[in-house]
Amino acid sequence: MREKGECLVETVQVILGSESDLEILKSSDLPKILEGLEVSWECHVISAHRNADDLHDHCQQAVATDSKIFIAAAGMAAALPGAIAAITKGQVPVIGVALESSDGFLSGMDALLSMVRMPPGVPVITAGIGKPGLKNAALIACQILALTSPTFQLTFQKLLAASGKKPRIGIKSEVVSQKGVK
Repeated sequence: MREKGECLVETVQVILGSESDLEILKSSDLPKILEGLEVSWECHVISAHRNADDLHDHCQQAVATDSKIFIAAAGMAAALPGAIAAITKGQVPVIGVALESSDGFLSGMDALLSMVRMPPGVPVITAGIGKPGLKNAALIACQILALTSPTFQLTFQKLLAASGKKPRIGIKSEVVSQKGVK
């Protein structure tokens, strides 16, 4: 039985590339999802470009103390998820979230492309751009955690059922065009 305040599952590391990314994180659904499911998480701002040594030390320490998943959110060149994947050497999943840069240039597509163009052997799960990407990252992290904890899996399934949102793909069966149909 858990003590009051004790989290149900291990720590998820959320690492942001810049302090300016904190506001989008706070206003996203990521904190609500992780806290609602009693997932222990920490947020750190560590630039892959400006603080490479600090990032290396933090990631190694987090893996050594049993962190299970990293969520890395960054804009512009967005080397952060790839750097974390390289540092952790595939020991833990790394989920990347592309963020729009403050100048709005390319609407986060530059960051997204840097995450999906990883070399073989350095995998990064890419969750999307901005707030939807942060929400997806939280859900992906929970899906991964649910694989090894039947108790957490039940809790996560209840959250999904309570959300009431189901994909509408395949519900409409109206024929739009019959060209080429035999």
